[in-house]
Amino acid sequence: MDIVKRRTYSQVAATTPAAPAKKTPLPQRGSAHTIIVTSEETADTADHVIEKIRRAVDARKMEVCVDRLRKTKDQKVVISCPTEKDIKRMSGQLKEKGLKIKEATRKLPLVVIRDVLKENTDEDIVNSLKRQNKHATADLDWGSAEVRVKFRRRARNDRECHPVLEVSPELWRRLVDVGYVYVGLQRRPVWDQSPPRTVYAMFRSQVCEKRQNGEVPTCINCTRDGLNDTAHGAFSSECSVRNKWDAIARARVSYAPPANAAPTRMSEGRSPIL
Repeated sequence: MDIVKRRTYSQVAATTPAAPAKKTPLPQRGSAHTIIVTSEETADTADHVIEKIRRAVDARKMEVCVDRLRKTKDQKVVISCPTEKDIKRMSGQLKEKGLKIKEATRKLPLVVIRDVLKENTDEDIVNSLKRQNKHATADLDWGSAEVRVKFRRRARNDRECHPVLEVSPELWRRLVDVGYVYVGLQRRPVWDQSPPRTVYAMFRSQVCEKRQNGEVPTCINCTRDGLNDTAHGAFSSECSVRNKWDAIARARVSYAPPANAAPTRMSEGRSPIL
């Protein structure tokens, strides 16, 4: 019969603590200066518009920096630049060549508060953020801060819900850093809310089944793309495919806008979506 050797309290206390779990890195700020380019010719496709842009703009000669150029629906092309100076030079040159230019509206980042009682109204939740959470909002200028409840997600408990809030970049950073807020008589976790456009529905992995059998998990997304590094879950921050789609979804979200950035949807005076 094997004898189990018991450890003393001092031996347990002297054990080196385990390494902290990896945290998903916070999203990087996308370009705050973006324009939407279309052609006056209704028959032109997005490919035709891109060809016209290439002929109209010589980025090397003009010494402008372009973060991204991509096609969207309805024959539109989106151009993002890191600075206001670059986007203005691009816009002026494209207008001279007969292309239509429209400034893109920035989206505000989202956070979700988990398991909040439904009896709390949208106004109650906003007031709680302002008055009960000095640990996260100390010295925050509420005159320039923006916050509203955009919609509510269903929770497992019928008496609770997950409110999703649209907040200004500075408030988003503070809430994500602290990780919790007080709402009425509750202390609830608050998380970054990925944009709805993120296509996580495509991610299907058999990680749970493999872990039950003691096998190393295999990411089905990286496997389908023929990548070598597949020893992680489909929702892991190590998945390059997931990170790519997450970056696309966050491309128009401003997490830390510079000065003189494009107007946001809330600052334009639009009615809130409840």
